[in-house]
Amino acid sequence: MLTGIQPAVAMTLIELGIHLQDVQTALDLEQGLIKLRQELEG
Repeated sequence: MLTGIQPAVAMTLIELGIHLQDVQTALDLEQGLIKLRQELEG
């Protein structure tokens, strides 16, 4: 789970050819924890 990534960092990763299709993302830590909890609960 990747949380809180700034738009400029995301754009740089894409420009460098780094794609994170298999990495889940969330806007911030709180949202990331919610997503992880939902996954663990099934």
